[in-house]
Amino acid sequence: MLWRRIISGLDPNAYKGGLIYAFDIDGTLTRHTRELRECMRCLRLGGNAVAVLTGKETPTEYSQEENPDRPYRVLQLSQLGIYEEVHFDHLLIACGSSQEAVGVNKASILRELKAHIFIDDSKVYIKAVREHCPEVACLWVAD
Repeated sequence: MLWRRIISGLDPNAYKGGLIYAFDIDGTLTRHTRELRECMRCLRLGGNAVAVLTGKETPTEYSQEENPDRPYRVLQLSQLGIYEEVHFDHLLIACGSSQEAVGVNKASILRELKAHIFIDDSKVYIKAVREHCPEVACLWVAD
């Protein structure tokens, strides 16, 4: 897989404190669970930070703590065998009234995180992040 070649070629010592990775759930972690789950665990063990950044189309903006989708996402991740403090450090949900708005919000969250690498299966989200947060390396995951 392309993502494996790119991730294995990165130098985690290039940034003070390691790199910050962000993984999408639907279509990314759900399709490549075994490989990415192990990748996330190893990245954390290597001193890197790992976030799970998913999107939700909704007309209402929520804080990260109050987002009603959070319990479902925690359950979804646990059913995939992906757990906070083992595989990831943060679960973040980008909301927006359209897929494009969610993509822009994902870019804003990535900028706030000072993320280095974003892994997603959505071309719309990848495009939004490249346009609004060009300092983040984007990796599109496809079957």
